[in-house]
Amino acid sequence: MNGTKQVKNVYLRNGRKTYYFRYTDANGVRCQRNTNSTKKKEALIIANQIIGNEDSYLSPRLTLSNMIAQYENLETNPRRRMALTDGSAYSDSYGSLQTRYAKYLDDLLSKKMPSLLSRQINSIRRADLHKIKEIIVKEKGHCRTAQLMYEQLRRMFNQALSDGILEKNITDGERGISYKRNNRKAVAPEVLAEIIDHKDWFDDDKSWAFFTVLATTGLRLSEALGITPSRINNGVLTVDRQLQYMPGKKTTFIPPKCGITRVIPLSKITISALEVVLLKKRKNQPVFTIIRSNINPMFKTIRTLASEVFPQYKDSIISMTSHALRHSLNTNLLIHGSNPILVAEYLSWKHQELIDMQQNYTHFVAMNLKPIADAIDNMFIEEKNNQTIVSFK
Repeated sequence: MNGTKQVKNVYLRNGRKTYYFRYTDANGVRCQRNTNSTKKKEALIIANQIIGNEDSYLSPRLTLSNMIAQYENLETNPRRRMALTDGSAYSDSYGSLQTRYAKYLDDLLSKKMPSLLSRQINSIRRADLHKIKEIIVKEKGHCRTAQLMYEQLRRMFNQALSDGILEKNITDGERGISYKRNNRKAVAPEVLAEIIDHKDWFDDDKSWAFFTVLATTGLRLSEALGITPSRINNGVLTVDRQLQYMPGKKTTFIPPKCGITRVIPLSKITISALEVVLLKKRKNQPVFTIIRSNINPMFKTIRTLASEVFPQYKDSIISMTSHALRHSLNTNLLIHGSNPILVAEYLSWKHQELIDMQQNYTHFVAMNLKPIADAIDNMFIEEKNNQTIVSFK
């Protein structure tokens, strides 16, 4: 490196408690960085470690695209590298979440604002942030994913400020993206039971089994596509991954939403459906290899046929999607008297006000959730004359 070879002094900056240092990089640019240490001697050691690994850290001439790219790989994540240097807490599971939302940001901005990506981060203004926020909301809506995408952007700028690359964080004081729940209608269990009874409504057994698993487990679509025979043992399913799909890129498996692995017992209906497709599947081969482009046509056909049988439920049926099945299972189980805490644990649910108390509970052993699997069986085989449908937020 042609710049500074050794840091001899560290200092406090603007009333901050951690020590900073200055140095000249290989291009002759004067820089400053944060050691994230409150001890002067320790900070000096960390500063020289950073100098020795200069290529691993953010450059002051960083473009927005380069900054986002750093977070798309756990190995190049600046926050993780800093943690390895100064010993601060930073988990790889959290880094994986950052990786996911950095990729979402990169893909979205590449399509909608490519010129912004090529600009240096110190030239990004609040007006640019507002445009990014508008694009995220337009593309994703006011959902949790949109929230986390914008929060990830803010964390990137915070890290750049901490590293001394920025003099001011333009995201300070900026409001995040608000979360707005969509009003959805739960599809009544008798409707879902009728659909499951009609294998002839599906193109093949695999499609029928896929729908049945979604309707009777409440798994997210990407989680269902991550099921393998090795993850099913004695009627218990381990949900520890989900399929990551990005158009034009190779599909990969990543940790489930929020990085939470859960173990759930399966209902008899679910097990029967899985037995149809488990044959001839290798231990670690995905049970469902359904092409995502085929899922929407499948639901379109089902909605049409089910509406003819249950015209009184047409409003809820025409809006039925894979995610609506998850909401429906949640609502129907609560209507049938299941414990809200158990339902929340079974579905890995995070956004229902009535189960905030769940945070006070420790991990549930899988078979403690067996009443939920039994409730699913009972709910789907009840007499079909109960035609109550409930809207929920």
